[in-house]
Parts: sequence; C-alpha cells; structure tokens
Amino acid sequence: MKVEGYNSFLTGELVNIMDHNSCRFGSWFNHASKTILENSRQELSTIAEEHKKVHSCLQSAVSIFNDNAQNNSQGAELMERVEAASKKSFEVLLSVIKRTSH
Repeated sequence: MKVEGYNSFLTGELVNIMDHNSCRFGSWFNHASKTILENSRQELSTIAEEHKKVHSCLQSAVSIFNDNAQNNSQGAELMERVEAASKKSFEVLLSVIKRTSH
C-alpha cells in the first residue's frame, strides 16, 4: 500500500488507498487483536492508532500528489509521517510478540 503512495508521487496517478480495516495488515490485526494479542490492550491501541495514521496520511499525500496546484513538499512531509507511524506500529507489535512468546 505504501508503494502505491510512492508510485502516485512519481507518476501523478490517482490511486485508491484502502481503509485501515481492509488492507492485509488491518485484516490480520483485527483478527489477531481478538485472539493471540488480546492481553496487550494498551499496545494494541497504539498499534491501531498508528496504523490508522498510516492510511490517513497516505490518502492525504496521494491527494496532494494528484493535484498539480499543490506543493509536493507537503505530500513528502505526509509520507514521512506515514513512515514514522508505520515504524512505530511495527516496533510496538514486535515488542508485544517478543513478550508473549516467552
């Protein structure tokens, strides 16, 4: 999904960004949060929040990249937020997995 955002920046093509529940990670996460990760509520909340931020920032960036009147630097800043939110969510997820696997 992030690759689609970068492609939109490079090509100027409009791409459809799925909502945070419909992407592959969102589908997996919604299931895992009710089963294997259910004892990590605070961390799950952080992961969900950051994952939602990935989607919202990505959608905003794609909109900017497709509007020729917009300054692409704003889109690039949003892509930096996408990367930061993605990194944070996976760091928290990995810490939960490490803790629960012991």
